[in-house]
Amino acid sequence: MSKFRACFLLLLIALPAANSSAETIKVATYNIELFSDMFDQHKLPSSQRNRTEYFRDCEDIYEVARVITLPQFSPDILCIQEAPDQEALELFNKEYLKGYYQFVQVFKGNSTSRQHLAMMAKTGFKAESVDEYYKDKDPADSNNKKLLFSRGPAFVTFITPANNRIIIGLTHIKSKAGDNAPMVLRRTRQIARIREICENYIETKPYVAVLGDFNDSFGKDNNEIKANTDALAEALAGKVLLRSLTKPLQEQGQYSYHCQLKPIRYRSFLDHIFVSIPLFQTTQNTTIITDPIADVASDHWPVMATFELPEEN
Repeated sequence: MSKFRACFLLLLIALPAANSSAETIKVATYNIELFSDMFDQHKLPSSQRNRTEYFRDCEDIYEVARVITLPQFSPDILCIQEAPDQEALELFNKEYLKGYYQFVQVFKGNSTSRQHLAMMAKTGFKAESVDEYYKDKDPADSNNKKLLFSRGPAFVTFITPANNRIIIGLTHIKSKAGDNAPMVLRRTRQIARIREICENYIETKPYVAVLGDFNDSFGKDNNEIKANTDALAEALAGKVLLRSLTKPLQEQGQYSYHCQLKPIRYRSFLDHIFVSIPLFQTTQNTTIITDPIADVASDHWPVMATFELPEEN
């Protein structure tokens, strides 16, 4: 073998294969309208529950499962709002998703409406730690007794199949039902606290994202003008360590809350994804899943971000 050929072969061995140094991860948020109400179990005392006949409306459940498994969707990590309880979600994953996800967890909260937060992750994503913040106190309460959140938030640290560490948070912010200035200010405090939580993670871990139904769009509505605040913009304030993946979509005139049964004026961008700067730099795209089956499965469309992370050695 000539010296030239030997050196050429050694060079080929030393060079990494094309695209072998990147790991593609899809992360999504999905508010599934009345998902918790699709299960019979909540209507019966625990002792009377029959876990083999647990669906109230199989067609609705099927529609949700069909959306999640759409080829253009199928996220690696899925954040769910309005989720059912732990047992029902595990059965949904087993019976309707055929074990599509390995990590399935419903988080604790303070809501009395049976609306839970949940997260599911595919095989290969190992949950290293779970942090829940539902016990956080409202800083506006001088007696330090009132809780700030009704639903979540929760953050999970995952080790990815390529050995990256990524922190995924999810939330469901105070709704605008009966909205007024005090409610706007509470929503602002909730978002500010979530931003602070993210900032604390970012100090030691570069890849951080928080997703969910923030019940707000960028820009001030009438109640925000009265309260002199833009609640959602609070996520981009503070140390300015977060970036919005969904603001550009809103600026293009897109929306995630399609609310087909309501007047067009209700359509808005309520479901958002905020990420740390290092994770922002790996973003390939952010999309809204507007398949026809998604139109009937929920009044929200799923929103998904795709990242391409460098593989860890």
